[in-house]
Amino acid sequence: FRPDVSSLPLDVLETGSGFASLDPTVLLAAVARETSRIGLVSTVSTTFYPPYVVARQLQSLHWHSNGRAGWNIVTALQGHENFGMDAMPDAEQRYARAAEFTRLVHDLWDSFPREALLVDRESGRYADVSRVHPVDHDGEFLKVKG
Repeated sequence: FRPDVSSLPLDVLETGSGFASLDPTVLLAAVARETSRIGLVSTVSTTFYPPYVVARQLQSLHWHSNGRAGWNIVTALQGHENFGMDAMPDAEQRYARAAEFTRLVHDLWDSFPREALLVDRESGRYADVSRVHPVDHDGEFLKVKG
């Protein structure tokens, strides 16, 4: 498990391992390469990041690690200044967005199953598009076509 925050609080930086500013998903990809029997759980906020990017990064980690990736879903308590926001959304808004975000990420994962990935140089086919089912989501908080 790798904790993460979306800000750099100097008062806890010196002794807080979760405040090292290393991206947990990238860090876990390196750990995946060197290990084979441990789970790899990345902390990702549903408040700040785009769901398409999160789905893609975590699915890549999942495939790269042969199914060992997990997601610690958080809504964040701070960090809004780093994402162009004047204030943090209230808890009710954050949790409503998180519910929609999580469903959407799962839909995006399901839309491109591993079996769709061919990478067949001989035939020149990268993917079996008959297995890909694009998502067209227009929800209360999020809009994604992917």
